[in-house]
Amino acid sequence: MTREDMILLIKAGDALWGMGDTLQKLTGTSYADGEYKDLDNIYEVILHTSHRYYSENKGNYGEDAFWKILGNNELSVEERADLLLGGSGINE
Repeated sequence: MTREDMILLIKAGDALWGMGDTLQKLTGTSYADGEYKDLDNIYEVILHTSHRYYSENKGNYGEDAFWKILGNNELSVEERADLLLGGSGINE
């Protein structure tokens, strides 16, 4: 996975998260509850293509760190991509 591709995936994931929040506010339900639940697969792709610390420890500490980085909107998309691809956010 190139850095540029990871940046595109993270941007798409951020947009999907925002769309889900908006849909929840408008309808009381999320896209993940209906026929569009497969949209969440984007997060699986990001996880599987991240550094092995995150992808090989799914369901454990690595996945927790993955979600903390992915959901940290105080970091730029580029910073999050670098952390997820390089594994440098392991101790954060």
